[in-house]
Amino acid sequence: MRSRKIGPHIYFLELRTAGDGLEAAIREIRLVGESGGGRVFRGDEKMFLRSFLKFCTDVDIFVTWGGESFALPLLTAKIIRNRLDPAPLYETYHLDLKTFFEKTFSASVSDVSEAAALLGLRKRRDALENMRAVFNALRSILRVTRPELAL
Repeated sequence: MRSRKIGPHIYFLELRTAGDGLEAAIREIRLVGESGGGRVFRGDEKMFLRSFLKFCTDVDIFVTWGGESFALPLLTAKIIRNRLDPAPLYETYHLDLKTFFEKTFSASVSDVSEAAALLGLRKRRDALENMRAVFNALRSILRVTRPELAL
């Protein structure tokens, strides 16, 4: 029998966009699970947003880099604009790792690879992999300061 991880289902989320602000077009939503595996949503906007919202029901925590100021507002605007219900996105806990990192270290960083370098982590090619590495490096601090994450 295959063992299943007990604990929250955590996914690292990144948007690929074209344009600026709430008018930006979402080209794709990229996700990588905490223990590997990933998912990419793209194509017809309404269709992939609908699929993404359905996927949200199986996620406990989304981790983003700067998501409070970009990914969540843009996703919310696009979901509402497509006459879909954004509730599943908001039923999932959101951790903006950039905000947490900057508050914890009183340091402003431009991207997640810079944060990884400051922590002495090996730089990875992909932003989502760097995000996962930074998250894992900060896990013990998150466990204490964010008990609601149930890490």
